[in-house]
Amino acid sequence: MARSEDNTWDITESVGATAFGAAEWRAREVEHDRPLFTDPYARLFLDAAEWRAREAEHDRPLFTDPYARLFLDAATARGWSSQFGDELFAQMQETTDPRFMRRLLATWSYLGSRTKWFDDFITASGVDVMQAVVLAAGLDARAWRLPWKPGSAIYEIDQPAVLAFKTETLRSHDAEPACRYIPIGHDLRQDWPKALCNNGFDPHQPTAWLAEGLLPYLPATAHDLLLDRIRALSAKGSRIAVDALSASVFSPENRARLKAHFDQARAPVTQGGGEVRDTWDLWFDEQRTDVCDLLRKHGWQVEAVEVRDLMASYHRDVPAEDAGGIPHCVFISGQLS
Repeated sequence: MARSEDNTWDITESVGATAFGAAEWRAREVEHDRPLFTDPYARLFLDAAEWRAREAEHDRPLFTDPYARLFLDAATARGWSSQFGDELFAQMQETTDPRFMRRLLATWSYLGSRTKWFDDFITASGVDVMQAVVLAAGLDARAWRLPWKPGSAIYEIDQPAVLAFKTETLRSHDAEPACRYIPIGHDLRQDWPKALCNNGFDPHQPTAWLAEGLLPYLPATAHDLLLDRIRALSAKGSRIAVDALSASVFSPENRARLKAHFDQARAPVTQGGGEVRDTWDLWFDEQRTDVCDLLRKHGWQVEAVEVRDLMASYHRDVPAEDAGGIPHCVFISGQLS
């Protein structure tokens, strides 16, 4: 589905479908107790102690998410086709260029690290913040799977059809949130602050704001407006976590790299009955204000970490030649003092 500044989508369409891709990788992370990289030659370049250490880290999932599989099963029942189901994934490991498989597994490594970083942000923020807002929540199940202090409230904002699918799926499996959960079906390009406040949000209390994998799907004007609105709704002590694409993402060289990555994935996946969606076609390629600069301008104390450094901190770093599935991005956290 082509993007426009005011288009909408269901859970299996356009931006909505990207939530399933993320859920699929989360399910793979928590369900598969095996190393990320099946590369027998790696042992030649690592001493025995380092190899054992890496194996031990990779064998342990970075997080727990028992709900990701529920969403995938519910979507399959609606006719959605998995990008990389278990059978297809195993087949590809046998028949596909090992270099491409390592790049594909790097995507797994990246998304696992991203999920872990945002989980850690929420857990740390929960020490002294009693309300959180998840923007473009998708199939995020942190309200159910993370520990929350008694009395905490989490507000989720996304397209109505996306949140309806999530809540219906979890309700059908008797899943109960671990906090007070308030879903708000609203477009983030519209007047979502009014909808948020009408549903009990208190702008005078500190808030933990989470925007995971959101910004490139917004036009540049909506991107800046979103951060302006967050600041206007944030009391002293509020925190924010966001991942932002680097400017180099939209360079011709990187566009060519991404196109080659998707093209190489498409043939074996479609032959196996799957589908490869060109995610970057859903992004708005527009000049944007630097997120760190904009947050600092609004009074946030900001820390940032590049994606490769973040992955290395979780022992999920990959060689540069295998990094084709990792976007050029930075992870940014801030606190309002």
